[in-house]
Amino acid sequence: MAHSASKTASILSDLYDETFGNDSYEPFRITWADLRGIAGVVKLTDRYLREIDLALNDSGYTLIKFDNFLVVSQESNMSHIRLVPPRLVEQYLYDEEDDLELDDEDEDEDIEVGDVDSENDEDCEIDDADVEK
Repeated sequence: MAHSASKTASILSDLYDETFGNDSYEPFRITWADLRGIAGVVKLTDRYLREIDLALNDSGYTLIKFDNFLVVSQESNMSHIRLVPPRLVEQYLYDEEDDLELDDEDEDEDIEVGDVDSENDEDCEIDDADVEK
């Protein structure tokens, strides 16, 4: 039987305390396959991963998903990561006038949508069974 998300989170927080890679009490990577093995599941669903993360959050940890692995870390380990200064954020703040300018440009363009050649549509299909973490 598969572990619950909270049990899996507990195991991950225990791993955080272990010494490996010449370090302990530091963020660590874990492969998708290894996490599936620990959890005892065939597939790690988004819901299950959210539940693990919420359980980890309760004890000060977080689960970060990447394409090829996951990271377990404490929030305090992330405090050294550079913070975007307000002067830079200000340059990118949302402005409704930007939307108005884009709408005006869209009205000026005459785009015609033609028939798409569907002869090769089969080549573009992705089988959901082939896409699994």
